[in-house]
Amino acid sequence: MKHPSWEQWLTFVSGDETSELAVHLEACGECSREVELIRRLQSAGAVGSLVSPPDALLDEIESQTASMRPVANAQTEEQVEWELADVRGAQTASPGEPVFLARSLPGVQLSVLVTAPQAERRWRLQGQVWVDRGGDRPIRVVLAHADHVLCELQTRDGDQFTIDEVSDHGWKLEIHLADDRTLVIEDPFA
Repeated sequence: MKHPSWEQWLTFVSGDETSELAVHLEACGECSREVELIRRLQSAGAVGSLVSPPDALLDEIESQTASMRPVANAQTEEQVEWELADVRGAQTASPGEPVFLARSLPGVQLSVLVTAPQAERRWRLQGQVWVDRGGDRPIRVVLAHADHVLCELQTRDGDQFTIDEVSDHGWKLEIHLADDRTLVIEDPFA
């Protein structure tokens, strides 16, 4: 199944709801989750002027990662195949503005909206994890700084999570999947 681009979904969500996209949306859970995320980000003011990265940037990323070898997951010794990063666009955030981050592994997508602290050092991380064939298996979410766990919670496929926690710069968010794979997002402001 050919999925519409995020630009087409952004236009769709902004009011240009074509019947072809609406039909696809009804039939595709993956795109339904993407549209739901775009709507949430728009309501939070985090989406507006996203642009497609230049082809030259995508070519450079592909050329720099082409020679990389797969690495073994330390917990399972399973080989993880390299895939081209899902570069959807970027924008520079002003202090206090949320930053949207995404990570993926084969069959797994993570999206997190990170709001940097002001004077009180309280970070806000709002996210969602989607797992293909994940069923109802728990997903462990851990916010850590150095060797200290600041917050730990459980979520499920497609459920939203929110973490409000006081921390210095340099934290990392770990998403531990039921199949022992881990996705990591590090403090984008460090």
